Amino acid sequence: DVNIEVKENTLIISGERKNTIDDSDHNYSEFSYGKFSRSFNLPDDVKETKIKASMKEGVLALEIPRIALVEPDVKKIEIK
Repeated sequence: DVNIEVKENTLIISGERKNTIDDSDHNYSEFSYGKFSRSFNLPDDVKETKIKASMKEGVLALEIPRIALVEPDVKKIEIK
């Protein structure tokens, strides 16, 4: 289970990895289980309502669009 939320300009990814393997036959496992949480500060120009997430083969991908910054109009003045 993975949960993704945005609170006060912070992206929070949390979840729980459950043990689905019978450990009675194993002495050692390289996979950890339990709850996890990570948080990331987002830049001010992120469109929070447009964030998209997908998971494929256990890999989480996030698309975090940013607001296009408006470039100031530059007028070239010809010297005569």
